Amino acid sequence: MPLIPRTGDVIEEVGDASRLILDPEIDTLYLGLLATQVLPPLIDNLGQLRAWSAFMAAEGHHMSSPEMADMRQRYSVWDAEVRSLTKTYHSHLGKVLAHTPSLKAHIDPMFLGVLEVYRDRAYQASIGIETEGPRDLWQAGEQVFGLVVAQHNAIVPVLQGLLEARLQALYVRHLALALMALLALSLAGYLFYSFYEGTVRDMHQQELDDAMLRTAKADAERANAAKSEFLANMSHEIRTPMNGIMGMTELALDMSGDDTQRRYLSTVQSSAKSLLSILNGILDFSKIEAGQLHLETVRFSVRELVEDALATLEARLSHKGLYLRVNVDAALPTHVLGDPGRIRQVLLNLCDNAIKFTATGGLTVNVRSLGEQGAWTVMEFQVQDTGAGIPADKQEVIFEAFSQADASTTRQYGGTGLGLTICASLVELMGGRIGVESQPGQGSTFHFSVRVETAPEAQATVPPEDIQRSPATTPTRPLNVLLVQDHPVNQLLATTLLSKWGHTVTLAENGQLAVDVFHTAPWDIVLMDMQMPVMGGLEATTRIRAMETSGHRVPIIAVTASAMESDRQATSQAGMDDHLAKPFNAAALQAILDRYCRHA
Repeated sequence: MPLIPRTGDVIEEVGDASRLILDPEIDTLYLGLLATQVLPPLIDNLGQLRAWSAFMAAEGHHMSSPEMADMRQRYSVWDAEVRSLTKTYHSHLGKVLAHTPSLKAHIDPMFLGVLEVYRDRAYQASIGIETEGPRDLWQAGEQVFGLVVAQHNAIVPVLQGLLEARLQALYVRHLALALMALLALSLAGYLFYSFYEGTVRDMHQQELDDAMLRTAKADAERANAAKSEFLANMSHEIRTPMNGIMGMTELALDMSGDDTQRRYLSTVQSSAKSLLSILNGILDFSKIEAGQLHLETVRFSVRELVEDALATLEARLSHKGLYLRVNVDAALPTHVLGDPGRIRQVLLNLCDNAIKFTATGGLTVNVRSLGEQGAWTVMEFQVQDTGAGIPADKQEVIFEAFSQADASTTRQYGGTGLGLTICASLVELMGGRIGVESQPGQGSTFHFSVRVETAPEAQATVPPEDIQRSPATTPTRPLNVLLVQDHPVNQLLATTLLSKWGHTVTLAENGQLAVDVFHTAPWDIVLMDMQMPVMGGLEATTRIRAMETSGHRVPIIAVTASAMESDRQATSQAGMDDHLAKPFNAAALQAILDRYCRHA
């Protein structure tokens, strides 16, 4: 039976006597897809992958950590596309051979094994482990190119033969149309091969041209600009009402003495925090896709990071009656350089999942060193649980976006299916890999590795500004606060909190009104919203700074719902002193006042 109904039968039903010449079965349909939709983009992405890996092998030894992280992010885009296309190739070819086993003698996908070896070598070069030269990587990539093209050249004649055999059984009056279709397919193959030849020739002429790579990077950044703008707007539009919900709920909890009301309000507060957690996950995923997520490099203690992170799980573990065991390898350096916030995020996500899916028993967290590579140390974190386990066929799916091991998981436990995807991307940015070993009914062991720099041992010192900020107490004198905010709920929340603490609040509903009123009184601090009608916070701050007299600078705090690092940088360039992220609570606002006004 044909895979789809003969289109000619449908046409005849509406009065046209013509018949459709091409009557595809499974083999011709999927062979056509391989020849026109799978192998061409696979070769294109292999070309990008080859150029980036060769460049990183040549230049990585004198690049900074942020530059390497950015290069790895670019590399992962093409690597992910290659993985997706080879997976599709497997699926399509399997359907072809299941329908027509005799074709196996004509189609030999030997390039798959060579491709996997090449991808592994390219990955090692991209993170600085492999010492192989860029030209060797380039030649290895050329071998993969040749094998993929050979596969395409093998498929096209087989497809042509199948079509010709079926054309012989059709009516003579359809022959002209069939020949035209066959000619079109041959022409497509010729154009594709011509395109491939031209691409390879150009790439040979510009093998490791730095200018070409910089241009490609700039093009990618411009392509992501619109997406980044949408992300920033979405963050603002969602976080602004979330600030009102969480802030007013906190105020209501402080004022309510009725147990039933407090229980209801606590439920609202818990739900709002869950919604904020989901929002943060979506924003992280979007920033990773847009290449806007950047890693920090700061000095930290691995043992302290693990202890502080796991301390936040005590209440949940106690509630479920689960144990927690922690083993930190004594061979690890006392202090390292890396991004402790992102390592903590990955570790807590894996522990949260383990607690979620474990009913009895508990968790064991192991941290060990996998060895040193010059100034770098590779650390591995393991999270073992005694939970339900994961079937073997689902263990790779769980790291894909919006995927979970079972559809019932969302109904029973909740979640977006983004947590492990974000973890995998963060781990890759930190030069490591993530994986899982599990058997149903016997628990799971998730593990991930990261590369950190070994930090020189030194006495920990407290920065001067941190000494000024501690202890965190609210200002003891009344403050004169200029609140620049257009959203009515956020106006009410901030005014209520500030008035409750004895401060005087003057409200300006947009940036222009703030500029107009600034010279009328001595202000202790300005709380400036970012996105407002008439005039936004950045322009208003620039104008206020121009109005100030020398020697007197009023602290201006950006009250922002924006999640992008570029937005934070813009506030600093405009002359703002700090930012208060929405949604904020009373403690965060108190900390800002204490930081900038306690010694005023």
